[in-house]
Amino acid sequence: MRRYAGSDYALEFAGKLAGRLTAVEGGGVKADVVSLMPGPDYLRLKHIGPVGYGPVKLEFQDNLTQPFLHWIAQAIARSAGRQEVAIIAARAPGLESRAIAFEGSQISEVIFPALDAHSHDAVAFEATLQPAKVRWETRPVESTAADARNPPPFRFRLSIDGADCSRVTKIDAISVRPAEPTPKAGGQSLATSSQVVFEIPSRFAAPFEKWFSDPKAAPRNGYLSYTPRLRLDFSQLTVTRVTRDHNPTGPAAKSTIRLACARFSLRVG
Repeated sequence: MRRYAGSDYALEFAGKLAGRLTAVEGGGVKADVVSLMPGPDYLRLKHIGPVGYGPVKLEFQDNLTQPFLHWIAQAIARSAGRQEVAIIAARAPGLESRAIAFEGSQISEVIFPALDAHSHDAVAFEATLQPAKVRWETRPVESTAADARNPPPFRFRLSIDGADCSRVTKIDAISVRPAEPTPKAGGQSLATSSQVVFEIPSRFAAPFEKWFSDPKAAPRNGYLSYTPRLRLDFSQLTVTRVTRDHNPTGPAAKSTIRLACARFSLRVG
């Protein structure tokens, strides 16, 4: 499946309509070519191996239903089970809609968007699913009616214990990759994620520089509110780097703060 943008795609989660998607990508069928050992005639026979399914990426805003958002939160907490997810392409009135159902889907990555304090655009999130099986269906046109409202503008809020984050101007995208349970982890899942990186005017960066330079500084907790409904909580934050602009003086100078986070959790309001 190629990437398709627009609001003509509805999401169905666990058999119920979950809302509109802003973009869809991936989800194709694939299979490897298997070569057999040469026979007496020295010819190497080939055939198609087991069928597999590529990951599917869903882009959405915060207008999806709570059950789907809670599933994402469970995936980040490494407690989510596999679910059936379907994408329904809206059609003209009176026509059946085409749907692609992804059976046994598991979330492999969640990307929280980059943020800019000067932007008024609605933020869009991305979830990558790995299905166990794909099937194609048709649905009645009534089943594609979904909430197509646009979320109202919302200024993000970053909060870290003992630090003034009100001057933060930009925050990088954050990627969280839930993982399957592994024997080395004692049966528990391990998740990998990017660091929390943000930009702040250098004249307000001193508290973070002090935190970074103090070898006895304890880790801190915090959170980042993306919308009134979605908040990403941080546990055990530690500063790993503070970088100033080449021009370290003047009101326009910026500093970049990088923090490692021991655990993320998503709070759905």
